[in-house]
Amino acid sequence: MGTITTEQAEKLTKSGVITDEVKTTLEKDGLISTRRSSKSWKMKTADGSWVFPTLYYRGGKGTTMSKKQVSFNTEFNTLCEKYGTSSK
Repeated sequence: MGTITTEQAEKLTKSGVITDEVKTTLEKDGLISTRRSSKSWKMKTADGSWVFPTLYYRGGKGTTMSKKQVSFNTEFNTLCEKYGTSSK
């Protein structure tokens, strides 16, 4: 079974197809996708091109981040804010 978007779940709830209780259960079961939005940063290279710094943990899908990883992400985001330009 696939997932539905948050927007689709809201429409189903408003139209009475599913109840809030069912919606909550679907969210807990991971059947309603969550919105992911984070600020994107860009930096200009010496050539004048724009590049986007990214942080990726290879092999980390489905794992829980450690305290060190969370701290590292926070520091990475701080550096992006300091040296980058917001792209949104």
